[in-house]
Amino acid sequence: MISSTFFFLFSQLGVGMMLMLLFISPRSIGNSFFKFASLTAAILLGVTLGFNFLFPSPLRTNQLPVIFLAISALLTAIYNRVVDVDKFTAALWLLIGAIATGLVSVATDSLAFTRLMALGGWENWVLLLNHLAATALLGCVMLTMVFGHWYLVIPRLSIDPLKRLTKVLMGTIAF
Repeated sequence: MISSTFFFLFSQLGVGMMLMLLFISPRSIGNSFFKFASLTAAILLGVTLGFNFLFPSPLRTNQLPVIFLAISALLTAIYNRVVDVDKFTAALWLLIGAIATGLVSVATDSLAFTRLMALGGWENWVLLLNHLAATALLGCVMLTMVFGHWYLVIPRLSIDPLKRLTKVLMGTIAF
């Protein structure tokens, strides 16, 4: 059960960080933050995949979530390199691909937990919504915290992206 929890927590954290990058623009704050955040997410996803290789989940019946997470980690690593050379359109499409495959991984992995509880046929939807909301919440908290500390590195940054991430955080908490 610990291996399932580790996979879930760290995959949600990495995918959620990438998801929240959609709400701020590299053009407004520069690409160094995006490079740092995507590298952090890629490391989290890589550690998750490595841990899953060493300690596979006893609850997962197939490897579909792992395959989608591996694709997401690869796209995240490529995004990290592309955003570094100021190709924003290509980077945006890589970001969207990394997020989509990561969310599919979270969604398919959440279905492995439905046999742990019975909610009158609603367990699939409840768990799916819970896990997607947790992905957004974890990613938003992590990225907002990192971005808040980024102001210590570059204090002349505009406060607007931090305000936007704070509003997104309030929305994910409400969700």
